[in-house]
Amino acid sequence: MKELDKDAFKWLEQMAPNTWVKAFFSEFPKCDILMNNSCEVFNKYILEARELPILSMITKIKEQLMTRIYNKQKDVMEKWPGPVCPKIRKKILRNSEWANLLLCVTCW
Repeated sequence: MKELDKDAFKWLEQMAPNTWVKAFFSEFPKCDILMNNSCEVFNKYILEARELPILSMITKIKEQLMTRIYNKQKDVMEKWPGPVCPKIRKKILRNSEWANLLLCVTCW
């Protein structure tokens, strides 16, 4: 590096080695989902469809994904206690308490 570009070498020399030297990189993943694992799961999921002609394959994958999304949404909706999702419900309750406090302060 020093022979190829002295300016680049000086610039890298000012940085900590763990930011640019592969030997110092962490072995732990930086995210929850590993891309390779996601691809393998998807490929296993579409195994039946892969043997079909292209248009049939695309239709089959579309049907599988639509069914999966629908079932996941249905499962989540069954767990909700009311017509509004829990996160939004919590925000509404917090804001309504704040509005009540504000109303009480202005009434005095």
